[in-house]
Amino acid sequence: MSRSEAAFVFGVVSEAKSDQRIACGLAERVSAERIDWLESESLPGLCQWRGFEGGTDYLAWNVIERSAKRRSLVILGRFNGAFDERRARLALFLFNSLGERPEAVVLVRDTDDVDERVSSLKRARDERPWPFAVVLATPATKRECWVLNGFVPRNRDEKAALERVRRKLGFDPCSAGERLTAKRKRGKNNAKLILERDLGVQPGSDREDACWRETDLDVLRARGRGTLLAGYLEDVVDRLVPILASSHGTS
Repeated sequence: MSRSEAAFVFGVVSEAKSDQRIACGLAERVSAERIDWLESESLPGLCQWRGFEGGTDYLAWNVIERSAKRRSLVILGRFNGAFDERRARLALFLFNSLGERPEAVVLVRDTDDVDERVSSLKRARDERPWPFAVVLATPATKRECWVLNGFVPRNRDEKAALERVRRKLGFDPCSAGERLTAKRKRGKNNAKLILERDLGVQPGSDREDACWRETDLDVLRARGRGTLLAGYLEDVVDRLVPILASSHGTS
């Protein structure tokens, strides 16, 4: 889709396609929920999610430094080891350098048990008045925790599997996903293992998609306070929805 074919273009910075899909898909769901005249089916023609390079779906975190260097883009200042702040600022400067800037940029980044990561990204967002909205999607601790927030057992086997996980952990991973960890890959409370091994929800599957595409948004908000999912959905309402809503009656 070219810029001329979409009313709005939103930039995305993400670690992987799976992270981009859940962040953008949830943003579209919230937009359709909040804008009366907006139908989900019309969103592909209304907005485009893109990376910095043309034809890409997102700008990968691990290529930001290289992309900035190719364009001789340098930012000054001390970051006290806050590597995510530096890369986030570089990413925003890259999108700002485009001839046709996006209307918003979504920074998608797992917290990975790094306490300072969210505040680091907020500093990058707030350090100057960017010419576009900046939205933070920061799953705590992993994207899988947001999927777990939307996991609702469909059958007896899934109910039994979830009950086994609850007994093993001593808490419900769907409503307290923030208590899981991104570390200890073989540990009993590793978010990825809980979702894939214990509950049988495989990455990229229809079952995984259903957790965030079909589960009621109010359920996601209630369960996702600690995983920062609720905060992201609120950020979408505050920063993206007004942009999309402004297109009504303008074309």
